[in-house]
Amino acid sequence: VEVRVSGQGGPSGLAADLQEDVYGPFSGQVMTSVAACCRRALTEAEPRLVEAMYLCAIQTSAEALSGVYAVLYRRRARVLREEMREGSDIFLIHAHLPVEASFGLADELRRKSSGAASASLLLSHWERLAVVIDAGFEENLFISNIKIALGLAAIGFALLAQFGPGKFPSNWWMVAGCVTAYCAVTVILNWFSYKYEGDSYLVTKPSRAGEPGPRLSSRLPKYDDKYTLVISSTLNRKAAGHKEVSLTASVADFFHADGYLSDAAFKPRVEALLKEYGNAGTKKAT
Repeated sequence: VEVRVSGQGGPSGLAADLQEDVYGPFSGQVMTSVAACCRRALTEAEPRLVEAMYLCAIQTSAEALSGVYAVLYRRRARVLREEMREGSDIFLIHAHLPVEASFGLADELRRKSSGAASASLLLSHWERLAVVIDAGFEENLFISNIKIALGLAAIGFALLAQFGPGKFPSNWWMVAGCVTAYCAVTVILNWFSYKYEGDSYLVTKPSRAGEPGPRLSSRLPKYDDKYTLVISSTLNRKAAGHKEVSLTASVADFFHADGYLSDAAFKPRVEALLKEYGNAGTKKAT
């Protein structure tokens, strides 16, 4: 609503004229379009489940050291380092601890150490759940390395065109060559990514000679909470030896009521899906 003060009307010569929004529905259309673009970008970036990790610093005495380690390992903590304070029997332990497993940590540490241990927590990072990597598969970095090399080549041509010797238009031939090379490298990069990576966000090395490693991709439809995790052997479903298994569940099934990801709920489902993938390969081979 706009308010305009004019000199017409009323005994004082001033009147408040309320006018409707002169911009029409344009602003609402912009917001709707921006929201749709953000969601499309999110879904095309292959969303995956991650969990928050704390950097946990624990100070404890030598007598309570074993009890502290028992608490950490039970809560899926990953110990980074352990150091002893010089001239004392106090140990300082640094570890990464999932936020989901941190509830009640202070009380349990006090019980296990008889009050000799104390902990401080600081949000460190978000970590992708690496169930497939933990199962013994190794990530294939060849595709990522080629993409990085092609991206650096494209950046190099762009920098050469911008900061190369000479000034435009005397060096037009060099600028034209750099622009052509940049476009060519970009096309090659997109073609390579589409052909060898597709919509997969994790590609692993072959587990056995001649058998491709599993590929992981995910789907999250618009206006839906159904998360689909797909494990397949090749990009082409019609290729010989192709096998594919999928898991579809509500995202809410993997989170606590307070919004924290529950690794205990997500990890067994992925392990079962990975086992199903292995059995599918065994049946096809026989």
